[in-house]
Amino acid sequence: QKLYFSEDNLIRTLTNPTDPSLVTLASPAALNMGRPVYNFVFSPDNKRVYYISNDGHLYCKWLDAAATPTNCNNTDLGPPSG
Repeated sequence: QKLYFSEDNLIRTLTNPTDPSLVTLASPAALNMGRPVYNFVFSPDNKRVYYISNDGHLYCKWLDAAATPTNCNNTDLGPPSG
């Protein structure tokens, strides 16, 4: 079991969250978004994380070791300005 939550620029993980004697906290380097995370969701294949930052924009960050797609390199996906 894992519980994910955001704290500042990080998406952090609690493993074994229902057992106080076994619970551990982790901050995987891949889940440092570089900007505040307000809300997030993982793709069904767990290769991407989509998140909303403090600027109100949607971002996509690629988590897989394979080459990063240009549309998911932790850059702004929208909304368009103007």
